[in-house]
Amino acid sequence: MSLQLKRSEDFSKGIVRMIDEEIAKAHDMLKGNPAQNRHETIHELRKIFKELRAIFRLIRDEIGEHEFKQENIFYRDLGRQVSEIRDRTAVIETVEQLRAQYGDEFNGHVFKPLIDYQLHERQKLEDEYIKNDVPGYLQSQLHNKLKEQRSWTLSVKAFDQIAPSLKRVYKRGLNSLKIAMISQATEDLHEWRKRVKYLRYQIDTLSRIWPGILGSLEDELHDLSDLLGFDHDLSIIQKQISDMLVVFEDPVDKALVVTIIEHYRSQMQKHAFIKGQNCYYEKPSVFIDRIHAYWSNYEKKMSDSELVKKENLEY
Repeated sequence: MSLQLKRSEDFSKGIVRMIDEEIAKAHDMLKGNPAQNRHETIHELRKIFKELRAIFRLIRDEIGEHEFKQENIFYRDLGRQVSEIRDRTAVIETVEQLRAQYGDEFNGHVFKPLIDYQLHERQKLEDEYIKNDVPGYLQSQLHNKLKEQRSWTLSVKAFDQIAPSLKRVYKRGLNSLKIAMISQATEDLHEWRKRVKYLRYQIDTLSRIWPGILGSLEDELHDLSDLLGFDHDLSIIQKQISDMLVVFEDPVDKALVVTIIEHYRSQMQKHAFIKGQNCYYEKPSVFIDRIHAYWSNYEKKMSDSELVKKENLEY
């Protein structure tokens, strides 16, 4: 993630600068010939849109509900323009990972029907993507966003101004974890993953202010998101097979792939729940108190630094 607050930079100015830089980064990705690295570009675009939505959740209470909804819906809708292709690519990568792991143990051709189906379906999505000039549309929308006059301002001087937003995201992730652990339903696991991602991006943003303090939590949330993402991709493949969208010539191959997926999902969920409880081990109020302590410590360091600078100038 490229977002980074400059050392001793005002929080509000830093957040606004980070937002502008991410918008500009997404816009520049679509210049020239985006077809050269289409799937890498799509992946990065979707990631940026999610990061921006997480940041706006962090400053939600400060910019106001109306402005938050406008920004959130804007980047949500842009993300939807590339989500289907990215989801299909993620599934392809998951199948390739299975083939790499089990290719020697089992004949690698058992995964071929899955790969062929995903590639065929993704190509149809790509054809529509090009036909509808989605890259041009995205670039135009981002260009307008860079040029428009903001309807909101930001002036965060105290942690209490972002605490409710951060607490809300953490609490929703904790609740989603509890629900998913009880139900173990695919839709609940997917909902939990979305909550994990929002918290991860918010913690990553704050980690740019306090390097080395929150980085370990961001890493844990990143790993957790990956585990849940892999499980979600496997659930998609599982449904494709059960709906007979993927055709296996040999029923033995089909049974083997289904068994592998069921085993893998069981392992992914087991590890995700363990890691999830490590990430969400605190009550929301305790979690916020801990982050507040980092904020206070940072403010003191900056204040001491400014005092030393002033004394040196006077000397």
